[in-house]
Amino acid sequence: MVFNCLTFNHPSTDLWKRAKKFHSNCLANVFSEGMVGYDPTPSKYAEKVEEQYRKAREFVEQELERTRKDETAEKKVSERRAAST
Repeated sequence: MVFNCLTFNHPSTDLWKRAKKFHSNCLANVFSEGMVGYDPTPSKYAEKVEEQYRKAREFVEQELERTRKDETAEKKVSERRAAST
């Protein structure tokens, strides 16, 4: 479920963020050592989920770099705000 959500949704969406939070909470509270669901072997999706997290970090970094290079980005935001009022 988490893998599908991370794969088919954009990292900035609420669904993607909720899936990441759900995954973190499950690892900490359900699958941690001493808990009922604890298993020291990673699931077949563990590496795939980590890959999706890596891709999301790369996307965010690329987007930040793109907006830094776009000298008109701040001007565009100001123009949109002015037009909407």
